[in-house]
Amino acid sequence: MRQVPFEVLMHAENALSESEGAYEVLSMWLDSIPESEEFHGEACKVSGNHVAAA
Repeated sequence: MRQVPFEVLMHAENALSESEGAYEVLSMWLDSIPESEEFHGEACKVSGNHVAAA
């Protein structure tokens, strides 16, 4: 079995941690948008990024 260098594992772990943090921020942002036609465009943009981050 090929061994992965420790540095590569650390970068992967950091990237995963940042992705999870970004997902949580987008989730909070989406929850804060009022449900009205006025904010529909903003909600669509946030939800698109939210899905992409998942």
